Amino acid sequence: MSQDAFSAEGAHAWRRKAAPAQASALSAVTTLAWRAMLKIKHVPFQLFDVVITPIMFTLLFTFVFGGALLGLAGVVAAGLLTLRPGADTDILLFALVVVVIGGLGSLQGAAVGSAIIGLVDAFSKAWVPELSSFAVFAPMAIVLMFRPAGLFGRART
Repeated sequence: MSQDAFSAEGAHAWRRKAAPAQASALSAVTTLAWRAMLKIKHVPFQLFDVVITPIMFTLLFTFVFGGALLGLAGVVAAGLLTLRPGADTDILLFALVVVVIGGLGSLQGAAVGSAIIGLVDAFSKAWVPELSSFAVFAPMAIVLMFRPAGLFGRART
């Protein structure tokens, strides 16, 4: 029995064959973009005109993609956070503590530091609300005592 593209079985079979092709095309595009960004990182400034990779397009793509992610984060956070006088201090203090715990210039450190501070803040507000302001700074003090560069930071000389 042959499967016709217009029958229900034929349509489902065509979708099963097309879905991996679409996924692999997306994977190929993202892999090429990622490789281009990594190449730009390692190319000396004097060779920008000689390199085959379209550097300006890659830099523009990276900037636009980062801006889109930032806009999406703003839309998501707008429903959760409200602006009021003094809100900047709260946000900047949390950011300072996260950077100090994770280590300056470390993306993995920022992720781990934000997870630690988020959990410590949530649990301290639930268990000991009187000490919740101090509880956020306690992990920072402990990390600074044992690893002054942060958990994932490199010691600078």
